[in-house]
Amino acid sequence: MAKEIGSTLHDSRVRNVNVTNHYLEIRQNNAVYTYRLRNLKLIKQVNYKGNITVLNQVRNVNFTKVGRKNIKIDILVKVGDKWIEKSFIV
Repeated sequence: MAKEIGSTLHDSRVRNVNVTNHYLEIRQNNAVYTYRLRNLKLIKQVNYKGNITVLNQVRNVNFTKVGRKNIKIDILVKVGDKWIEKSFIV
């Protein structure tokens, strides 16, 4: 999950990145990639169409901009019987 978001975020064609607490939008030349939480899933959309499940069993996700090119992702995910909070910087 972090690798997929990181490769999209750090592509040379990225023009704009919008971050809110539970929503990430990455604009490239002709494409818009969005990541958000829906029905306990982290969902990716391309050009606001369709949905690709990036990660299942997610209760909460927060995106925070760190510096100019990095994003911190705080995620609460279920592993086995327990909910675990993880943080990534991509």
